[in-house]
Amino acid sequence: MDSFSCSPAGRPQATLWGFYAAYGSVGDLDASVYPGVSDARGKAPRVTITCADILDGSADTKAEMVIEEFREDARKRIEQRRARGNCPDIVEQIAEDRERHREFFVLPGGLANALGVAHYIGVFLVMILGASVIGTEYGWGTLRSALTKGTGRWQFLGAKSLSLVLLSVAGLLVVSLTVVVSSLITASLTLGDGGGIVGAGQWSTAAVMFGKVVYGLVPYAILALFLTVLTASSSMGIAMSLAYYFAELILVRILGGLFDWFSNVTNFLLGANTTAWMTETGVVTTEGGLFSVSDPPGALHAFLVLLAYTLVLGVIAFWLFQRRDVAGARGE
Repeated sequence: MDSFSCSPAGRPQATLWGFYAAYGSVGDLDASVYPGVSDARGKAPRVTITCADILDGSADTKAEMVIEEFREDARKRIEQRRARGNCPDIVEQIAEDRERHREFFVLPGGLANALGVAHYIGVFLVMILGASVIGTEYGWGTLRSALTKGTGRWQFLGAKSLSLVLLSVAGLLVVSLTVVVSSLITASLTLGDGGGIVGAGQWSTAAVMFGKVVYGLVPYAILALFLTVLTASSSMGIAMSLAYYFAELILVRILGGLFDWFSNVTNFLLGANTTAWMTETGVVTTEGGLFSVSDPPGALHAFLVLLAYTLVLGVIAFWLFQRRDVAGARGE
């Protein structure tokens, strides 16, 4: 997988354009494709005959454009489909499928959906960022000099925490902007099919999803911040944050499949509740996530668990930062 598809902006973009490609392929099973008669320049176009052509009366004309070798087959297939009489139902179903697929990439549904996808890559980035904003101060030895200038420890760590949240919000705004541009492009490419630039969804849905993504990222950022303060090392903070993420993933997959009682434990783990929080939403679609479980907790439960993780880890991080002596540069 290339670096673009793994980036916070790349994966939502790939998903949005993937839905656009799926939109274009809706109805392919209904189409009969034949080689056409070459034109004056020697080019042989493909002739596509669908139920829509049969209903509007253009199918017979198109059959005459098929090369002689396949022309009779095209005529027979047209007559067979007319005899079945199911073309009106097929055309109606294709129109419904196209509209449903279109909602995945036009605004505002496309934006809400892309934000949900961005969350799962954003988790890794905020953990790295959360460990780096304070870990670099330990590594370079600048933390001691900053504190000796009169900056209070609570104010210092609070400012770092706030900057972490603001950077995460700024990153999501950039992702949202790129998705909006791509959504406008894909929507404009499908205007001929009767759709508009903006779908029937509500913008409030995208705004709610934006808030959900931010709220779902904060506990991971605070986890990395806590582990970095605990170890006084950015590399250890990053390593332990990622280790927790994957250890939880493995435990949920293995123990959850072996023991029924483990579902009670899963309901209080960070990953499962983050997934439940992101999935319990009214957007067009969201990914189930790596931590999908058979009986996920509800949205209120997930909200409270994520809040508990944020508050408990944050309080402990501030308490450790306030009480511990600050060493010199570690050279990280």
